[in-house]
Amino acid sequence: MHKKHNQRDDVYRNRLQYWKQIKHMMEMHELKDKSILFRKKLLDDAKKTNYTNEYNRIRGILAHSVVDQQTKQNIENRMNELSKLVIA
Repeated sequence: MHKKHNQRDDVYRNRLQYWKQIKHMMEMHELKDKSILFRKKLLDDAKKTNYTNEYNRIRGILAHSVVDQQTKQNIENRMNELSKLVIA
């Protein structure tokens, strides 16, 4: 059994501008998704770089300066937190 063609369906099938618009909308959604992923990767990379720089700065402070015990303990705690973040 053949389906009867509806006149309304034929109108949509034959409208070139309609299909161009649909294609354009699909491309814009794909571009938006790619842009979101790219921005997220940039932010994650910047965050990781910042944590790595802070970790290296703290290592330098502990290695090349004399600090009191309480400050040293706080710095070591922060260094441990950063090492967990950088590795993850």
